[in-house]
Amino acid sequence: MINPTEQALNLWDLPTQAFLASQGWDGSGSTWLLAVSGGADSIAMLHWARRTAPRAGSVLAVAHVNHRLRPGADTDRDFVLGICERFGIPCFTRDLDPAFRPVRESVEMWARRERYAFFEAAADSLPDVKPGMGPIWILTAHQRDDLVETLFQRLGRGTGPRGLRGIPFRRGRIVRPLLSRSRAEVLAVLGLQGAAWREDESNADTAIDRNWYRHRYLPFLRHAEPGLDARLFSMAMDVQAIGKGFDALEAEEALLQSDAHGVPRLSREGVGIKVTEEDLESLDFWVRGLLRASFPASAASVASRRPVRVTKEILREFIRQWRNGPETLQVRLNGAMSLNCRNQGIYCVETASIDPKGQGWGKKYCPPPVQRVILIEGSSHVSWQWEGRNYTLKARRYPRPQRLEFPAPAEERAIFDADLFSCTLVIRTRQDGDRFSPLGTASRSRKLKTFFNEEKIPIGKRDSLPIVISGQSPDEETPAWVPGYGMSDFFKVSGSTSHILELVLTCENP
Repeated sequence: MINPTEQALNLWDLPTQAFLASQGWDGSGSTWLLAVSGGADSIAMLHWARRTAPRAGSVLAVAHVNHRLRPGADTDRDFVLGICERFGIPCFTRDLDPAFRPVRESVEMWARRERYAFFEAAADSLPDVKPGMGPIWILTAHQRDDLVETLFQRLGRGTGPRGLRGIPFRRGRIVRPLLSRSRAEVLAVLGLQGAAWREDESNADTAIDRNWYRHRYLPFLRHAEPGLDARLFSMAMDVQAIGKGFDALEAEEALLQSDAHGVPRLSREGVGIKVTEEDLESLDFWVRGLLRASFPASAASVASRRPVRVTKEILREFIRQWRNGPETLQVRLNGAMSLNCRNQGIYCVETASIDPKGQGWGKKYCPPPVQRVILIEGSSHVSWQWEGRNYTLKARRYPRPQRLEFPAPAEERAIFDADLFSCTLVIRTRQDGDRFSPLGTASRSRKLKTFFNEEKIPIGKRDSLPIVISGQSPDEETPAWVPGYGMSDFFKVSGSTSHILELVLTCENP
């Protein structure tokens, strides 16, 4: 029979479990490294973890940092060590020396930086201390009042959308399981258990910015608006959810790439970070992006016509295989395509094109057309088909006439100083590292992506846009012309130009 106290504790735990489920965090079968200062919040988290971890098949460890900023700091450390010894939980401690704090760094920033650096180092050392501990999470005891105080601090200083996230539930392998609980709820559950904790006397000092909001400002607002904290917490969670999408979009160019043959792939390094963080949301976003890039709806392939549901089971299988060794990763998405790891990247391939021996790509991975034109005195031209479109490039080299008509940048015709070109033209799509200097900006080279943004070229069009390159080898290739948008300042016609190179690029079925 469950005693009343145990029943009350189980009821107290339910909202926390619901919050963790809403955030998609599943800490089962892993190791929880608890950041325990000895204060009320961290002691409440420690007791919650002792109740919860065994049911989740997880093990516990504790990390404590003694900042030595208060007379009672050593006593706090001994208090935490005593609790861990009583409960049989391994405890990592570190004593800091404020004398080594950089002069220009505030005490708060120094303490926070050193504290989190120690937590990460302790987490990294856990497998050496106890092998086979599974994934390791770092749990900190921030709660809802901390989040609200952080929001008002940032509003007082001035903040943007990112600042309105408050304290994130998760950052890397750091999670905050009590973030939805109020300080009053934390104190109530400690009283229910008769648990002791250490009080940091500096928390009463209203000369500290956070404490001023806590003791002087927020009590009046809460009295006038009883539901204030709950509404602010809900807003912060919404902003955090939106922010994940923004973060993923900002990282797009770094994670979603094309290899030397123009085949879309995900950066192996970037994917590895997402796997380490068990970030299913970001993995889902990137796998879907890879699918769209690899098999656009317009492509004439079986894979492009087969719907794919990227389920959590698929993503978890991806993580499982990755941890067993990325080199052998092969996750089937449906009957037509799979995720495969090759050449330092993650590719989405047609299942039929996967070589069982891992020795090739099949016909899907023939390089896209890269056209080369040898420039001669007079005229030359080349025609090709690219993604269902018929292109023709005409090149003409001739002495500069006395009167010369300059075409507009948006035309399909452009003229250049022929002597500045190598004898070979290359027509291809954009590649990582391409840089471009539009007319009038010779001293301000920028990424080709930046130029595309400035010209408002649709994202869906950028990877199929032909670019004219001067160079015979990849190391010498320099973008000279983005037909219809602009030419490079490095190849412009000047007063010293003796010969003109005229290019005309047309598409019969744009």
